[in-house]
Amino acid sequence: LKKDIRDMEYTLNTYLDYIREQKHEPLVKITLNQLINSATYDFLDAHDVSSNLQDGDNEITCRFDMIRRTLINVIENACDHAHQVRITNKWEKEYLIVAVDDDGPGIPPNQRQVMLEPFTRGRHGRGLYGGVGVGLATSFDNMTMIGGTLSLEQSDLGGLCVRITIPRQSEN
Repeated sequence: LKKDIRDMEYTLNTYLDYIREQKHEPLVKITLNQLINSATYDFLDAHDVSSNLQDGDNEITCRFDMIRRTLINVIENACDHAHQVRITNKWEKEYLIVAVDDDGPGIPPNQRQVMLEPFTRGRHGRGLYGGVGVGLATSFDNMTMIGGTLSLEQSDLGGLCVRITIPRQSEN
């Protein structure tokens, strides 16, 4: 029990340090294609991850590492629980919306909000990549910190859709 508490303290402190660091990351101009390619690269050989991007050469000014880590976390979760992962986007005047859809078991609507809290794992527990339940919470906090959003919805593939709304030029 003491070891579990130490592990949780370490994880929580790491989480808090990560959030503090992200707030000071400089803004970078990058294309959507570059952003998505950097987030999906490590998954392409072992998983059915595809993207169908609208205007992928359009640029966004953002905290690149923060957004990339958020996307990696969401894609990793999808790969943990699904066979097929699809990434799409929509450009709005002030926002870029990225949707990560999968064909996994999804999350019941009445459990979605609690899944955004630290140290919460789904009913399927740890998947291929493991984790302690802080990934979605960190991703949610990242998006909130920059004036964006992260929401959990039903996917048209039958599983979960994580919808990430990123300000096109973050000043936070």
